Amino acid sequence: AEARARAEESLALFTHLGDEKGMALALNNLGEAAFLQGDYAQASASVQDSLKRSERMGDQWTMAVALHNTGRLAWARGNAEEAERAYQQSWQVYVRERSHLGMVECLEGLIALYATTDPLRGARLYGLTTNWRRRAETPLPPVDAPALEKAAASMQAALGEQRYAQVFAEGQAAPLEEALPS
Repeated sequence: AEARARAEESLALFTHLGDEKGMALALNNLGEAAFLQGDYAQASASVQDSLKRSERMGDQWTMAVALHNTGRLAWARGNAEEAERAYQQSWQVYVRERSHLGMVECLEGLIALYATTDPLRGARLYGLTTNWRRRAETPLPPVDAPALEKAAASMQAALGEQRYAQVFAEGQAAPLEEALPS
């Protein structure tokens, strides 16, 4: 609730200043806060507004964040196809922007999706992202941990403990840039 209130304040200030980039960023933050509160309608409206603004400005990084949040919303609403498409679009922008953290966050979104549709791919990506975060000393935000833990348990159940461990280890050895086609 506090984050949402601050995002609304930021949006009002950036609107008053006429700062389009600031508005796009504040809208993304507002969308994320609304998402975490389960207000998907507000989250979607804010994120889509941010996406349109960032596209108009040609602000690639803000566009990538908005596409990532679009994927999160689609997945939460049960639309796996739309979620995968948005995550992959976000991935492509992050690759162009050379944002490794953004790339990893897209892969983490896909892990939850692949846990039920392609557990081999999901387990490989989980190994890759876990290793990247460890090497980069960039821990997984606590708010994102439950979804990945649930996905890992689902993949382990589907693949069996030994096969899961093998595929996870393969992912740990994979280079980040080759995780998805660009």
